[in-house]
Amino acid sequence: MTLRLLPLAASIGIALSACGGAPPTQSEDAIAPVQAPGQAFWSAIQPHCGQAYEGQLVSGREGDDGFRDQTVIVHIKHCEDSRLLIPLHVGDDHSRTWVLERHAWGVSLKHEHRDPDGSPQTVSRYGGLARPPADGYTLRFPVDDETLAMLPNSVGGFWTLSTEDDTLHYQVEREGREGVFHLTFDLSESVEPPEAPWGWDAIR
Repeated sequence: MTLRLLPLAASIGIALSACGGAPPTQSEDAIAPVQAPGQAFWSAIQPHCGQAYEGQLVSGREGDDGFRDQTVIVHIKHCEDSRLLIPLHVGDDHSRTWVLERHAWGVSLKHEHRDPDGSPQTVSRYGGLARPPADGYTLRFPVDDETLAMLPNSVGGFWTLSTEDDTLHYQVEREGREGVFHLTFDLSESVEPPEAPWGWDAIR
């Protein structure tokens, strides 16, 4: 890949006060989607854990030429039931890792950026939260509050991760900015995994 919990907590508190007591009991089936968002996406990714796949830039914007000129490889390096660590390698740049985590309140995506010595870069840990039900094979992550504080110009932006057939899609869109950054990865043919991303010991 946490945020914006206060409005939800406040809403729950108001609801409880209005009812004058505890909320009605729900069955396990009723609350299962909230407890385990992102299940379909997780299930689609799990068989590829440990494998690396080459990607291509489908569409980009000004400044994205590095993704067109360099070999782009995604490595589904570490998989847990509630956490995925997916390094993104662009040529000899091993600074990027996608960190996805499942919570009761949704699925978070954070972009971890590290220098060769493993230290965090100035802009790191930005991302968004896909709120429940956050299910299906497409997860959409509107920019979160932590990211807005770090990158005010990202207001209205969102990231999308999706699986379709044997393809993994990664997209970035921003409100008021033309063009969509879109990478695709062919999951039907694996490649040799690159070296560990910079700062891997700290990330995992």
